[in-house]
Amino acid sequence: MAKPYPLNVEGPFYVEDGCCTSCGIPEGTAPGLFAWSGDGHCFVARQPENPAELEGMVEVVNCAELDCIRYRGADPSILRRLVENGDGDKIDVPVPPEWRPFVRNTVTFAPRPEFAAGANLVEDFVGHLAELNHDRPEPYRYRWRRAWLRPGWGIDQTARIAICWFGNTYHWMNFVIDRGGAVVWHHRRDNHGRGLSRLIHGWVKARPQFAELRWFTADERKAGGEGRRTPF
Repeated sequence: MAKPYPLNVEGPFYVEDGCCTSCGIPEGTAPGLFAWSGDGHCFVARQPENPAELEGMVEVVNCAELDCIRYRGADPSILRRLVENGDGDKIDVPVPPEWRPFVRNTVTFAPRPEFAAGANLVEDFVGHLAELNHDRPEPYRYRWRRAWLRPGWGIDQTARIAICWFGNTYHWMNFVIDRGGAVVWHHRRDNHGRGLSRLIHGWVKARPQFAELRWFTADERKAGGEGRRTPF
């Protein structure tokens, strides 16, 4: 079992001893919940106290560069959520074997009127990637290529873009304006898919003009579910 760093506050979430790489993700994603020791090791300074803080902590567990943030609690809703996010290996207690990971790959939101077509969404997303590239080393910078744009299928406008962040493997993403609302989705069901969903989520969160954000699996959306505020 993982050994908690000594300065972690009591509670279910903790940082593993000796695992921190000073990535900066925890305090940037869940502000107020993490702190730094004198030797540069992060630790949980406060456990989440409300739904918004819990969202941030679950996102940190999923997004941190190494598997340093772990869960040793017994709340079944949190345990199941972590397993579904693909973070079952960051849990210290047994979980039901029938629980399985999956990827929420579809997001819906309400854009402002200037985003009246899928192409407009693509151009804004490309601008977001360009912003991110300022802080990424050359081999890991995002590259993209547009595929097609056309009306039809009962949808106002559909646009498609492929992005790559390493090597020459491109991942397709679809942008749709459907009856005034926006839908963005991809088809990956693996860790690449989680990375794509995180990337899309970061873009949507960075744009205050997007509202009513909801994430779904393909099956959840077909079933008319309510979705989640994050893909995590």
